[in-house]
Amino acid sequence: MFKQVLYTQWKWAQWGLLVACVVVFATPMLALASLGGRDVSLLPVDTVVGALQGAGVGYAVCAVLAGMWIAASAWSNDQQLDYVYALTRPVPRWYFVMLRFGGGTALVAAVVAACVAGALVGASVVRLPATLHTYPGALSLRFALALFVSFGAAFGVFGAASKSLSRSTAIGLVAVLGIVAFDVTLLGGALSSAVGRFLVSRWSPIGVYIGRWMLIDV
Repeated sequence: MFKQVLYTQWKWAQWGLLVACVVVFATPMLALASLGGRDVSLLPVDTVVGALQGAGVGYAVCAVLAGMWIAASAWSNDQQLDYVYALTRPVPRWYFVMLRFGGGTALVAAVVAACVAGALVGASVVRLPATLHTYPGALSLRFALALFVSFGAAFGVFGAASKSLSRSTAIGLVAVLGIVAFDVTLLGGALSSAVGRFLVSRWSPIGVYIGRWMLIDV
């Protein structure tokens, strides 16, 4: 059954998925092309690092958009068809959700594989000044984490849009608003400040998007 679910998600997401794979694979070579080619050993270090910072932003944006696309593709057709496909599967809803999540994770892995391949190719062909080094592993790991965070968050949002979860979503929203009201009125916003500091720290779920996305750095 997982193969059937994975095939349907691939069919719904294939064009956006292929675009994401091509973009992340080609990004290192495009960045090097903006510097004039693979040999950047004679260029100033600041010039090389500065030019590649734009590629880092591209990786982050692609991780967010690709994750949202894969998550949206997992649920959009079900929602448009009033979950007829899901109802034809002789399994509990929670199990079907796990199948959908597993299928999306497999598609996420495909984009990550394209990122790893592109980073390795870029790192293997570039000629650098002595003070610069390549970090294909670190870049690929950051991209994988960012992509999975984006996919997981969007998957939860789109999944919660279903009719069967509308009541739970409403209860959760009321609970969040109640906590915010309690924090503002009785705690003076201390809880919100603590949450804000956590969200911009390196340990938060969105912390992976903050910082330097560099294939080449000092």
